[in-house]
Amino acid sequence: MVIPLAVTLLVVVGVCVGVTAFTLVLPAMRADAVPVTTSPATCTTHALQMVAHPDDDLLFMNPDIINEVERGACVRTVFLTTGDANRDASYWRLREDGIRAAYATMAGAEDEWTLGTLEIEGRDLQLATLDDAPGISLVFMHLPDGNRRGTGNAIHGRQSLLRLWTGEIETIDAVDGSASYTSGDLRRTLTALIDDFHTDTLRAQDWTLDFRTGDNADHTAAARYVRAAAAQATSAHRLLAYAGYPSWTQPANVNGRELGLKADAIMAYAEHDPKLCAHLQCVESLVTAIRNGRQYVVVAEALDLVVDKAVGRRDGE
Repeated sequence: MVIPLAVTLLVVVGVCVGVTAFTLVLPAMRADAVPVTTSPATCTTHALQMVAHPDDDLLFMNPDIINEVERGACVRTVFLTTGDANRDASYWRLREDGIRAAYATMAGAEDEWTLGTLEIEGRDLQLATLDDAPGISLVFMHLPDGNRRGTGNAIHGRQSLLRLWTGEIETIDAVDGSASYTSGDLRRTLTALIDDFHTDTLRAQDWTLDFRTGDNADHTAAARYVRAAAAQATSAHRLLAYAGYPSWTQPANVNGRELGLKADAIMAYAEHDPKLCAHLQCVESLVTAIRNGRQYVVVAEALDLVVDKAVGRRDGE
């Protein structure tokens, strides 16, 4: 097994007033994932992630997801929106190709999947199951990307999760025409997804922030829907909220082999997403690499009872 070497750079970022310095750790070699063959018949725990966009899980919830995969848990991630960025289907389908490649990389498996549907609350959701490890699956709801401020994109009639959450719009439509949801419909669908998977651990994005105060509005709205859904679920589980964009200002807390595995997954994804360049020659790689070295759980809950104000804590610590 190869442990990645690392290059440490000092990045200086001007922030309105004053200057902030960050240590940026870039893995220089590949870390080998442990091949897994998880199947629903053999796994004893179920880890469910619900995120706004393909790549949010890779950036903000790893290495926790990688560790679940290597422990042999059944792992499923639900993507509420396509992350289409006001582009047509050719772009968001590339993002789905990328996220499948990333999970195959985390599992040390061939990037070969069986595509089907999962019927939940009378709607058929797209389901992808990893052939070599069928305990690993992805669900795509195909709702429209709402842009960073949550105002919605023109290509989808300015629909967004934020506008649905606040009541500015009554319904939101899947971009492929597969479904339409009221706010209540969406919450009930997420609740049914939680229960259908027999979830033990549920991961969401950060619901504690006000909208437009540092994180993407899709992240915040998705997290609030997930938390509301979790409160109605019948499966006993713990719910973890993970910091999004603001995590990059925190000290690095991912290193060694975990850092290499996280970077490998992001690189596998980035090969398919032309908007995410993770190579050193790209300016965007600085932000990506900063996020590589960070993962922060901001709140942990058991059902509707707060049990741990976990700012700065890594899952499992």
